[in-house]
Amino acid sequence: MIGKKIAEELNKQVNREFYSAYFYLSMSAYSDFLGLKGFANWFIQKNKEETQHAMKIYKYILDQGAQMKLLPVEQPPSMFDSPLAMFENTLIHEQTVTQQFNELVDLAAAKKDHATHIFSGLSPNRSRKKPP
Repeated sequence: MIGKKIAEELNKQVNREFYSAYFYLSMSAYSDFLGLKGFANWFIQKNKEETQHAMKIYKYILDQGAQMKLLPVEQPPSMFDSPLAMFENTLIHEQTVTQQFNELVDLAAAKKDHATHIFSGLSPNRSRKKPP
């Protein structure tokens, strides 16, 4: 069983992961619109990765007997200044989400929530591929 604060923060992390999936889906759609099929495919792969992260945490919350509360997912941008701008936005986004993620891991450690701290979806070694 996890504490209320950890459950709340995990729910927020699920939301961030789903936003990330939307963010990359939007970039994929825009890349496809521009005829950049390779870019579109790369962003679709990022979308799938973020969706997997969200679902892993979703399942963990439920497995821990906590309530899953799906929060509204913010609409991502649908147009970008250039293909380069998409990858610059990707880098900034990944840095931000990684920082939020690290704060969640720190909270779990501070609350002595060992199960959440070592949960494979929240380990410091979590795979976040760097943009090309």
